[in-house]
Amino acid sequence: MTERSSTVLIGQQVPTPCVAAKVLIIDDDPDFRALARKLLERAGMDVIEAEDGRCSQLKLLREVDAIVVDMVMPQQDGIATLCLLKDRFPHAKTVAISGVPESSLYLGISAQLGANAVLHKSNVGSLASLVRRLLDS
Repeated sequence: MTERSSTVLIGQQVPTPCVAAKVLIIDDDPDFRALARKLLERAGMDVIEAEDGRCSQLKLLREVDAIVVDMVMPQQDGIATLCLLKDRFPHAKTVAISGVPESSLYLGISAQLGANAVLHKSNVGSLASLVRRLLDS
């Protein structure tokens, strides 16, 4: 996590320093990654993106606090990616996401494999608060 500074006006109460979480979004859909990035950055989080679970960004995981993983991706699906992540980087909080018709099946399996949380893509508006709750727990 990195510290963020903020400007304080005279007469305002001085806030405590905010610690920004670093979140990796793994999703093959660039539009969804852009939306998730926007939501997480608005919540003060730093975001890294990857288009699949085999990308070079995975070497950065030692610096990541949370990972958002799509369950249906080409090349390497989210189930295989989640298993790899939980094995190699158990410290990172994971959120499994899906928007396909079989989402409940994929998200149920993800929870059994150790995902810290699951989220249907139709509820993406709650992604930042979900990640924050995971990191605060």
